[in-house]
Amino acid sequence: MLRSPSTPFFYKRHGIDLRDLVTTDELYYGNVSRIINVTSTESYRFRTLILKWLPGQDYRVTTETIGEKVNFFENPAIIHDLMYELVPQEEGVYGGTYSGNKKTTNHVIVFGQYWIDFRRYCGLSRRAESIFYQSDIPMDPPLYVCSIYSPIWGHGQGEGAIWIDGERSVLQNFITFPPP
Repeated sequence: MLRSPSTPFFYKRHGIDLRDLVTTDELYYGNVSRIINVTSTESYRFRTLILKWLPGQDYRVTTETIGEKVNFFENPAIIHDLMYELVPQEEGVYGGTYSGNKKTTNHVIVFGQYWIDFRRYCGLSRRAESIFYQSDIPMDPPLYVCSIYSPIWGHGQGEGAIWIDGERSVLQNFITFPPP
């Protein structure tokens, strides 16, 4: 049986059971993209993305705001990202706790984790942070909203936009703790 925080999320929230359809290797070792047939009438494009950036084009934390104080990092922390993505291949209705809501082929459902090494890049004394994110409602690019969780900061919200131009994509993301 497959053990990953992503599989219970997809099942409980959206009614998509991946436990016997995705291998441990697919979840933890690389960039996989394939169609998964959940039932005879329900399929999804499944991708695991371990985001690696080109030198000089890293995904970075540029500012941190605490109350009224804003920190601009001279050497911004690089964000390492692991993401699981499902895209419906047919129209339909979601199950799980999101049951009854319309499913379209424009939707993207994600679960992932950021690792941010503040000490190495920003000179801050705190260690690397993990922030988990999930799409409680399906994303409809280019805009998205995710709920997020950090063991240090608790629950919050991530929102942003992504623009895709061929092989290149630009992501702008705002993360807030606690949620607005």
